[in-house]
Amino acid sequence: MHKPTKALFAVVATLLIGGCSDSTTPVASPSDAADGITSDVAADTAVASDATSDAAPDATPDVPSSPGPFVAPAVGVIETTFVTDAGLELELVIWYPAGTPPESLEPKQYFFILQGTAYEGAAPLAGNWPLILFSHGSQAIPQQSIDLCEAWARAGYVVAAPSHPGNTLLDNSLPMGEVAQRRPLDLVATRKEVERLDADPAHPLYDRIDETLVATAGHSFGGMTTLISAGAAIDVVGAKAACDSGVNLRGACGLIQELDVDLYTIRPPELDDVAAAIALSPAFHVIFGAVGLAEITAPTFIAVGDKDTITPSDTEALPIYADLPTSRALARFFDVGHYGFSNFCDVPNIEDISDGQIECNADAFTPHRQVMEITAELTIPFLDKHLKGIEGSDQHLVDEATETTWPDLLEIRYELTD
Repeated sequence: MHKPTKALFAVVATLLIGGCSDSTTPVASPSDAADGITSDVAADTAVASDATSDAAPDATPDVPSSPGPFVAPAVGVIETTFVTDAGLELELVIWYPAGTPPESLEPKQYFFILQGTAYEGAAPLAGNWPLILFSHGSQAIPQQSIDLCEAWARAGYVVAAPSHPGNTLLDNSLPMGEVAQRRPLDLVATRKEVERLDADPAHPLYDRIDETLVATAGHSFGGMTTLISAGAAIDVVGAKAACDSGVNLRGACGLIQELDVDLYTIRPPELDDVAAAIALSPAFHVIFGAVGLAEITAPTFIAVGDKDTITPSDTEALPIYADLPTSRALARFFDVGHYGFSNFCDVPNIEDISDGQIECNADAFTPHRQVMEITAELTIPFLDKHLKGIEGSDQHLVDEATETTWPDLLEIRYELTD
């Protein structure tokens, strides 16, 4: 929930503009992979049918029968845009399980500086994969947590990350209260778009997504969005009291004071079936309170760093976790700041560029990529259990909560409800 300085805006905006040109990378369609036929994916995901591909014959191998951390040989990625029913243009990044890519493909480098492991043009792996909707932080970008999104995709999930218009790095025009209400609608629109792609025989992701199995995840303000999508409601009485006492709710007090109900539900009905939630450095416990968090219906995983100065664990993540009524997990990392769950710290000289607002502190903090690797290792069994419904798949998380492999790096809690 940072506020980028003008210098940060200028530098990263240049990278975004340079790296967001319309993609023409061929993507092998699952149905065509064996015949060596691919389709060119334009910015609107339209697909041409006359392109040829050097995709390997084993581009869509069988899925391993036993559940494990990774079921896919590789990860594919598509960057595109779409227009919502409300007329808003959203950027959309989709990571998906992929087969072994041809040798001609190279792993994607996002914005020319962030090295990923996903491949543009990789053929989707055969199967119907559950969907994770990822919500970026305030004034951020859909690609902010590449390592996590790629790991979830390789574990057998399609991850769809939209931009949130009016609250992105290049457009921060909306007041915070309006943003809080709009963000869940962006997830609804993204889900609808993904369903459209899954139903389009001409699209590479045709019949590769199980839209009935949906989880949400997000960082910072996106963590708040995740809690809302899981059912959290605003405790209007408590929030008004906080506003009256001078608590800084970042512009949301005007909206809250206008509410004439005791409990205000933001979650759209299209997200009522969210089956699992992963909130990274979530914000605004004071808005929800115990009353609002009691409305959550989805098992929820909370991850946070103890050196987070933007959404401090003692006033945000820990009380949020304590008030969760569902099955819940907590990973509290030591010597980790707010950006430990993102790839912002991979941007060269980001601390100087942002005038210290983005803290990476490489000499003192646990490396952010290690944090995301461990977070993926812990959240995948959580998702396998609570989203895919694979019994016993969360045993690794149970074991880590009993005695963690990384006692010097984090504490883990995992509590199941009946």
